[in-house]
Amino acid sequence: MSSARNKRRLAQKNKKSQAVDPVIEKLVFARQQYAMGHLYEAEHICKAILAQNPNHLQTLNLLGQLAMQVGQLNVAIDIYRRAIKADPTNANSYHCLGLVLQRAGDPQESETMLREADKLDKNNPAILNTLGLTISHQGRFDEALQFFRQAININLNYIPAYYSLSTSKKFTTEDNDLKLLERQYNCRHEFVDNNISILCFSMGKAYDDLARYDVAFEAFDEGNRLVRKQRHFDIRDFERNYEKLENYFAKNNSDKLTGSGYSQEAPIFVLGMPRSGTTLVENILCNHSRVSSIGESTLLRETLDQLPQILGSENTNDAQDIYELLDCITENALQKAGKYYVENMKRGLSEGKACIVDKTPLNFLMIGLILQMLPNAIIIHCVRNPMDICLSIFQQYFTDGHDYAYSLTDIAHFYNLYQRYMKLWHNKFPSKIVEINYESLVTDTENEIRHLLASCHLFWEEPCLTRENTDKSSNTASKLQVRQPIYKSSVDRWRRYEKHLIPFNLILTQR
Repeated sequence: MSSARNKRRLAQKNKKSQAVDPVIEKLVFARQQYAMGHLYEAEHICKAILAQNPNHLQTLNLLGQLAMQVGQLNVAIDIYRRAIKADPTNANSYHCLGLVLQRAGDPQESETMLREADKLDKNNPAILNTLGLTISHQGRFDEALQFFRQAININLNYIPAYYSLSTSKKFTTEDNDLKLLERQYNCRHEFVDNNISILCFSMGKAYDDLARYDVAFEAFDEGNRLVRKQRHFDIRDFERNYEKLENYFAKNNSDKLTGSGYSQEAPIFVLGMPRSGTTLVENILCNHSRVSSIGESTLLRETLDQLPQILGSENTNDAQDIYELLDCITENALQKAGKYYVENMKRGLSEGKACIVDKTPLNFLMIGLILQMLPNAIIIHCVRNPMDICLSIFQQYFTDGHDYAYSLTDIAHFYNLYQRYMKLWHNKFPSKIVEINYESLVTDTENEIRHLLASCHLFWEEPCLTRENTDKSSNTASKLQVRQPIYKSSVDRWRRYEKHLIPFNLILTQR
């Protein structure tokens, strides 16, 4: 009997030891939901775990990823700080915090966190690559290149470091980095598709530097085709959204639209198609003593996502989309939304700057909503030759968003829709939008800068002409060009690739 009882006890003990930790089980399920794109469900599970286990490190890090995914960068920063407090020895938490701080436009604090991550996890190529990126965004390219090379030396097959390296320098024919990149590019089909596409964009950039335009286009084209297979883009989704917006604004006259909202501040929105000169304009403005910038930000999208919470008791539960939501909110609600945006815009910025810039190109989709929430906002619309815009987008590997960017046809259709948006905004708000033409800015620089500053109610300051002296960090594809004087060589770049751009040009002529 005793022997049988002992066997039963041992079996029960083994069964208990093999049982899955319910917290881990929930976390696994949350990760599955995240992988399937069910972000709300994943967030709900994470918050339920943290309600019982407030310092559960893996859950905090997943919740931080979720916040980053939806663009809630300030929320993600707070979560990763909680994770570091829970375990100050975890390198991943420092790495993730450094990454989100970089995206939020705080490269100095990002660098501090990433150096701490590097101390805790030496020779980690991912950490070294991110550290190099945040240093390059501050214009310290030689130093950044050393981190990218170090990452590659540790792991020759860590492909993201090749792209980071390629976008932080100009290649020459006798270039050791070029030889290393070419070796990986020539055996690219040994890698998974995502790494192949990164190598293609890296090699395309190198060939473009070397004026080998046909082989550069082949590399860019292959990279784009691979990414296009992984991304969903249907122009009809954007067209349906435009029709809803057009219907909404057709019901409301411009006096009503701009007569409410939060009027105590006048933020500057620099927007337009990506690669239209928005970074150049932002940089010129930031050389002014009264101007600061939050860079490319998801804050406007976050504000719109938070509208139901911001509005509190407002009757918003039945709204199916943002336009129905706007139909049912009051002037007081718009003021709350505008105030929420402004207060979060100012977080982390130095005191004493009267003007703050939000340089997010795709904010052109929401100009009408901006002017409802912030009636005194200044809208700077950057325009450029569409052929140059198309080419520059096609040559850029975007880490997230911009799903239209991986096909000449999709870029052209998206550009045509952008034109429809801007026509609507100009008709509705004819006195609210200031256009800055890229070609005029680089050929008649001083006069255009004087016009830009006057439009932003800023007095002339000489440093606005000396773009290369800025200490403003740049978290965009233009980070290398930001440190150079204003130049004309980007005008009509598309002609180098003219024979390859026929599909784009044909669709543009249809509009």
